Amino acid sequence: MKHVSFVIFALIATFALAPHASAQAPKKPGQTIFGEDRKATMKAMRGISKALGEKCTYCHVKEGGKVVYTTDTPHKQAARQMKSAFIDSLVANGQAEASFDHHGKSKVIKANYTTKGDDAGIHLVAQEGEGEQHTLKVSLPKKGEALNCKTCHGGRVHILAKEEKK
Repeated sequence: MKHVSFVIFALIATFALAPHASAQAPKKPGQTIFGEDRKATMKAMRGISKALGEKCTYCHVKEGGKVVYTTDTPHKQAARQMKSAFIDSLVANGQAEASFDHHGKSKVIKANYTTKGDDAGIHLVAQEGEGEQHTLKVSLPKKGEALNCKTCHGGRVHILAKEEKK
């Protein structure tokens, strides 16, 4: 009887402490933080590409003439962080901060989302390492439009500092 009680207790503890099944469920093919399926993800990626003014290969690598979407790159990592830790946080909390490697230095971008008054807009501050701080105020999205990459980037990757010549 003692052993049966222990087994029942162990099973209850295991199920109570285990993560929910939905957290463990595998993602659907093509599902990313940018879309629920391949079609939605590709549509979102076209929007991001246009918002940054870059081709797909800015974030994705090409092998054998084909884009390999599963290979991770620093630009993909930055895009994910800007989406999940920056845009989503800005919408939910009115402020956000993201930090990532940029040319071997830590680049920190902060934003405050102000919706009322003469100062309404998205106030951005970026600093790379110990370098100069760059600031920019971006207009809020039009009524009914969601905050997205294009809101701030508007067709350019580097919006807070002068772009380097390629």
